[in-house]
Amino acid sequence: MVTKKQRARQLARQKWERQQSRRAERRSRARRRAIIAGAVVGVLIVGAGGYGLTLLVKEDRPASAAPTPTTTPSPDSASPSPSPTEAPRPTKPGECSYVAQEGTGQQAVGLPAAKAPVKDAVATITTNLGTIEADLFGEAAACAVNSFRHLATKNAFDDTTCTGLAVAPAPARFLECGDVTGSGAGGPGYIFGNENDDKRSIEPGWLVMTGGENRNGSRFGITYGDTSRFEQPVTVFGKVSTGLDLVSKAARGGLAPNSGTQGVGRPATSVIILDVKVTTT
Repeated sequence: MVTKKQRARQLARQKWERQQSRRAERRSRARRRAIIAGAVVGVLIVGAGGYGLTLLVKEDRPASAAPTPTTTPSPDSASPSPSPTEAPRPTKPGECSYVAQEGTGQQAVGLPAAKAPVKDAVATITTNLGTIEADLFGEAAACAVNSFRHLATKNAFDDTTCTGLAVAPAPARFLECGDVTGSGAGGPGYIFGNENDDKRSIEPGWLVMTGGENRNGSRFGITYGDTSRFEQPVTVFGKVSTGLDLVSKAARGGLAPNSGTQGVGRPATSVIILDVKVTTT
């Protein structure tokens, strides 16, 4: 006869097994997305069509990145307006303008609050390689930190693959993560302007926005190794306190075969963000 204690243990064991099964299924889905994303990223980077990595480390702006001229439609032929190509910079700390974006490269998760707390915070980024902790500069980059917190609250980063890596001979050294679409060039359905972008030579361990100047979204880079030189202004919004060795480990793995050129492509070592938590200090 099964006792109450034995039955409780059986139920607890069954619950644990279900949790493990669900986690394994999430990891499997993430791996499948990584494979698909890798193929897409390779095409984007080789063709210089992506807006983020290539522009940040290469001075020449691809023709495809220039705003497309538009004409004013007549009243009887009016069509929906295209998404804005840039967002305004904040004029006061904590007063943010998040501009909605539409299109196949966007996965909308709602807009963050326009009024951002001007307070520092701590991010805990759990990955398949281990945990990275970073201090977020809420006073120096309130809008970027507010967006990062918003996306973490929405679980937008969960089970996403880091889709980009910059190594030699590129002038910058960073791992790019945070693409909520998995394409390598996607965004969260909005963009926002730069802050705190006077530094162009950045030391290891800094968190920078990588969507493009005044086109910040969900994608961010973690610098590693030698000083990184960015050709475009980038918003610096945090610094890693622990776990930078995990980024360096991924960087040592280099680029996946045929995934990019000039030191910019998809990392050969898979880095998957499982969870992000942001707490105010």
